[in-house]
Amino acid sequence: MILSICSNPEVLEVMRIINVIILIIQIAVPILLILTGMTTLMSTIKVGNDDLLAKAKKQFVNNSIAAVVIFLIPTLVNVIVKISDSNNEYRDCLHADTEIISNAYVSRANELLSSAEKSKTYNDYYAAKDAVSKIKDKNEKASLEDRLENLYKNIKDNIDKNNSENNGNGNSSSNANTGNNLNVSAGSSEYTGVGNITKYTLFTPTNAKENMPLIVMLPASNGDYSAAVNEFKNMKHENDLAFMMVVYPSGNYSTQAYSDIKSTVDEVVSKYKINKSKIGASGFSSSGTYVYHLVVNNQGYFHSMVPISSGVSAGDKILKDNLDYLKTLNVKGYGENGGAYDANGKKCAGWTNWSPSSSMTSAFNALGKSNNFVNLGKICHSNVRSYVFNLDENNNNRSDYIEWFTK
Repeated sequence: MILSICSNPEVLEVMRIINVIILIIQIAVPILLILTGMTTLMSTIKVGNDDLLAKAKKQFVNNSIAAVVIFLIPTLVNVIVKISDSNNEYRDCLHADTEIISNAYVSRANELLSSAEKSKTYNDYYAAKDAVSKIKDKNEKASLEDRLENLYKNIKDNIDKNNSENNGNGNSSSNANTGNNLNVSAGSSEYTGVGNITKYTLFTPTNAKENMPLIVMLPASNGDYSAAVNEFKNMKHENDLAFMMVVYPSGNYSTQAYSDIKSTVDEVVSKYKINKSKIGASGFSSSGTYVYHLVVNNQGYFHSMVPISSGVSAGDKILKDNLDYLKTLNVKGYGENGGAYDANGKKCAGWTNWSPSSSMTSAFNALGKSNNFVNLGKICHSNVRSYVFNLDENNNNRSDYIEWFTK
């Protein structure tokens, strides 16, 4: 346990500071004790009182003993550690010098870089890049930076290759509506999901065909599932949904759910022969933030992402660490500039004063997709989803939300 902690270079940096403090105490405190005892003894001699002189001598002896003990304690600890650890692993940990700390930084960077070279994901790439940036040895750093550069090219080439293969296997957008009929009932049905995804609702269009696009739509929270599903059932995009399936997963949206959502969707993709190059992810409110994590942790799986009322801004780690990858996706966003009242002066129901438009604007600027963000203006948070999904009073689409996933 101790050795595993001591493999962390930041811990070793702290240990070095602690050792400096101990060294100062080891030298300064004994000197202070002896000087204090001597000063007291000299003052007492001048007074000439035998009783006070006896007490001063006793105090000086006690101070001298304490000084010797304090000075020797670190040395005794070192001797004990050296005897009990013939390989000096604990000693190196407790008394890390510049070389040991430097080696720890290099070792961690090598480990993370090797892991990234196996996974070939931007997430692991940026973790390794961060570790390499902390190395002070110029030669070691230059060598690892060369590996990072090659890894970056490999990741990008790998993603481009996957996209090319998907588009070359009968999955191009031009063939999206020309597959064979699936002979399945239209409507919505609920199924059991995988792992943390306890259930999901699948929306199937009339005359469903092979090679259709698929939207993975995340509810705002676990408790929002039923209301969100009902709202989606009432969508008036009949023409837009005619050649598309929608999965609405519900469950515990933890880090484990990243893979569980993918496994759940995989079952739908396989069963209904979904167009693998047209799988998109979307989320509303808290799930508008979660959708970034879902997409990043399943790199190469989703071709598009549409966060709605997301709290992610340009400065958030999930965006900064995966910016290059997210730029390769087909990204669209919607967010309100909310308050307690809507544009018609009607008081908002439920949660109010949520205004994600500024943070979403900064996020889309960082992605280089500022034109793909739609500021909905002053609208109640609880009405955003229906505003994006449904038609206006003139029976026109308010947004191209559905159409975006077919691009």
